[in-house]
Amino acid sequence: MKNSIFNCLAAFCLLVSANSINAQVLNLGTISNFVVFTGNGAIANTGASVLTGDVGADLGAISLSGATIIGTVYNTDAVTAQAALDLQDTYIQLMSVPVTNTIHTPAFGSAEILTTGVYLISGAGSLAGSLTLDGQSDPNAVFIFRFGGAFNSGATSSVILTNGTLPCNVFWISEGGMALASSTVMKGTLLSHNGAVSMAVNCDLEGRLLSTAGAISFGPSVAALPLCVSTIPVLPADGCNNIDLGSLVNFAVFTTNGAVGNTGTSTITGDIGADIGAISGFGTATVIGSFYNTDAVTAQAATDLSSMYIQLISVPITSTTHTPAFGGGETLTTGVYLIAGAGSLAGNLSLDAAGDPDAVFIFRFGGAFTTGAASAVTLLNGALACNVFWVAEGAISMAALTTMKGTLLANNAANSMAVGGDLEGRMFSTTGAIAMDDITLFETGLCVCVDPLPVEWLSFNASCNGSSIEFDWEIETELNNHHFSIERSTDTYDWEIVSEIPGEGNSTSPKSYSFIDQTRYGAPSYFRLSQTDLNGTVNYYSIVYVKDCNLKQSGFTVTPNPSSGVFGLAYDGNIKNVVSMIICDLMGNTIFSCEGFESVIFLNGTQAGMYVLKIDMGSTIAMERLIVEE
Repeated sequence: MKNSIFNCLAAFCLLVSANSINAQVLNLGTISNFVVFTGNGAIANTGASVLTGDVGADLGAISLSGATIIGTVYNTDAVTAQAALDLQDTYIQLMSVPVTNTIHTPAFGSAEILTTGVYLISGAGSLAGSLTLDGQSDPNAVFIFRFGGAFNSGATSSVILTNGTLPCNVFWISEGGMALASSTVMKGTLLSHNGAVSMAVNCDLEGRLLSTAGAISFGPSVAALPLCVSTIPVLPADGCNNIDLGSLVNFAVFTTNGAVGNTGTSTITGDIGADIGAISGFGTATVIGSFYNTDAVTAQAATDLSSMYIQLISVPITSTTHTPAFGGGETLTTGVYLIAGAGSLAGNLSLDAAGDPDAVFIFRFGGAFTTGAASAVTLLNGALACNVFWVAEGAISMAALTTMKGTLLANNAANSMAVGGDLEGRMFSTTGAIAMDDITLFETGLCVCVDPLPVEWLSFNASCNGSSIEFDWEIETELNNHHFSIERSTDTYDWEIVSEIPGEGNSTSPKSYSFIDQTRYGAPSYFRLSQTDLNGTVNYYSIVYVKDCNLKQSGFTVTPNPSSGVFGLAYDGNIKNVVSMIICDLMGNTIFSCEGFESVIFLNGTQAGMYVLKIDMGSTIAMERLIVEE
């Protein structure tokens, strides 16, 4: 890339934050390999663009005349078919990350500095001037920007990453087109939901250009995949409620008696069913789930839906004073809201759980329920879509471009969502048709209770002891801890278990563990530590780099060297003695510096040649040569 990036961070980041409770991290699937991809649209280049990463379109022509592609081009094949599904799943995961900021103006930049967060803009947004994303020395710092409309940058705009921010943890998501104006320097993945994406002349992107359904155009520009792995926690449904969905937990769409119909290229994640009634129109849709129609499965689902409805109307009411109209920028806390007649939603409605993952929101209407065009429900401070329910004694009708959260149940009436709608939840009807038009719908699973964090970590270290590798780690407390596993990899993608070490089960005091691996690997390796609780849940802590312990040198070891730009650094001694590290070119210019010790260094994009690594040990300076190959 034209603008080289030298982050004082490990090459491959911890896959799960040590502070996440049973959290999963963002999984891009095959999309992780693509620098440019669209599920449905053409891809076109102008001029001498340089793209590092794969390029693909599942439906649409690809024209890359004049471009240099350091990767593979895929077009309408098995790879793009899987990538289209993985892109939709990536979008769903990102939309599920809790919003932390709803007050920022639609305009970003003008030399502002932002800290980690999920920023929601209800409509279109823009970037002008410089925007600095400050990770505050946290390599897991997350920056997600979500726009309810289009997103564009002004000419010569730039995004700057400081203090540990990684481009793989930066995402820009729009419900419309995305356009980067000339000479924009962009960091992070750009994902347009059903819109076109463009990158004008002389742009420089470290990230991805993605569209679920839209054309992508660029050039002449430079774009390259991030050299790290996302650590964004994607929380599963960890809250609790007493509503038993039974077999309905697997359904995104279900009616006991009525037709289910689709128009356009909807994407549905979850099963679709009707106990009595036809199912049609899904030939142009993407359905990640199964269809059930008038069979044993739907018979059970019909019974479960009746039970679910009874449960929902039996929950004690906490509010009878709210007006029939919801939205208009208001924020509500947990409760059961009863409207005697029909109700509506217009504008934005925020549901604030106040940090309680068990917070339940139930909205009951004695008549129909409707939403206005471009209405939106936002979940704040731990609110979960699986804990939100909308129950109407009449038809439910969601207008175009509605962004909805929760399960919508129409009792003895139809349930519909118009073009461009986005629902994280379910559409149910006891007796009524269900209709959708070019929407995105994904069910989020049943909210279940989880145990407290099984282990509170303190540290994990690995070092050579002769030709063996010695591991030691410390924990603060243990709860239902079955065992630890030490896993090895040569590339941080494929892992094998080296050994399993029994845990204490339960302990409220700090404890130290150690293990010596006498295997002579004969090559540098990455190791990570995981913990498995009594229920089989696995939690990962950290990744460390260890040189080939069979080498006879003492002190620092750089591997590989020469390298195309990524160097692993190991030290026989105590890494805590390292004060700082600096890399200079042969003219004495500093191109990289950091405090303390870093086991992996990026020099990607640096001109080929020799560089000098200076390691300040306080009383002494160690020096190593680094050779960057073409």
